[in-house]
Amino acid sequence: MKSLAFGKTDQCVVLIHGRHPLSDPEWKAYLEFVRRAVEQEGIHRVLVWTAGAGPSSKQRHLGIEIFKTYQGTLRTAVLSSSPAARGILSALSWFVKIQYRVFAPNDMDSALAYLEVPLADSQEVKELTEALKREVV
Repeated sequence: MKSLAFGKTDQCVVLIHGRHPLSDPEWKAYLEFVRRAVEQEGIHRVLVWTAGAGPSSKQRHLGIEIFKTYQGTLRTAVLSSSPAARGILSALSWFVKIQYRVFAPNDMDSALAYLEVPLADSQEVKELTEALKREVV
């Protein structure tokens, strides 16, 4: 099993973190995936669901370098009950002006509303999220 999984719909990139630390190759693949989604497809919404794991300090640094490019245009909603996830997002916001909010894991509708995912597309994002969750530890 993987420690993270990601995919996208026409409206949104979806990232799932499991409970175990993320590997560097997985994290780099995710960052490249987001870069392509933003630059080639114009997707500016990211939904993250985490069971507790998150990027390491080194991985956060790589993410900062990528996300600096998209300051003010990339909106992120994080579904997590983890205080660590909130801390990581606060730390990232010191370096990159990102638009983000943290929601309870069962508050998907509010997260999608924050991301401004059209109602007609929200079911597809929910289904992708559930499918990706089955791929991670």
